Amino acid sequence: MAEGASLLAIGAGHMGGALLEGAFKAGGVIDPARSLIIDPQPSDRIRSLEGAYGVSVATILRAPVAADAVLIAVKPQVLENVLAPIRAYLPETAVYVSIAAGKTVAAIEEQLPAGGAVVRAMPNTPAAVGKGVSGLYAAS
Repeated sequence: MAEGASLLAIGAGHMGGALLEGAFKAGGVIDPARSLIIDPQPSDRIRSLEGAYGVSVATILRAPVAADAVLIAVKPQVLENVLAPIRAYLPETAVYVSIAAGKTVAAIEEQLPAGGAVVRAMPNTPAAVGKGVSGLYAAS
């Protein structure tokens, strides 16, 4: 079986945590052992993902990270404040998936290194139990 993709998750609250748990449970696509969750205030949910799947957890990035994909799962009103101090450490060629409602692809791209592909995803709450759907939008 092929190795799963590496993932950097920025935030893992209710919806982000549900998406991560679903991806880890599904197996094969995302490799928890090659993944990192960063959140300034790790929650019980994040610690649960760490314990159950062996994903690494940190409060901030302090060095460049290589990842195939980056999940941006923070509230839209804090997006810029969260990304600004870590922008220099984000991978340039990753696929960035944002669930920040109300933020355009252009607004998200302004906060990221040049070269990454941005996809907006709008998951619904059944994602928490592995039965959700997501609307997706990818820029050129």
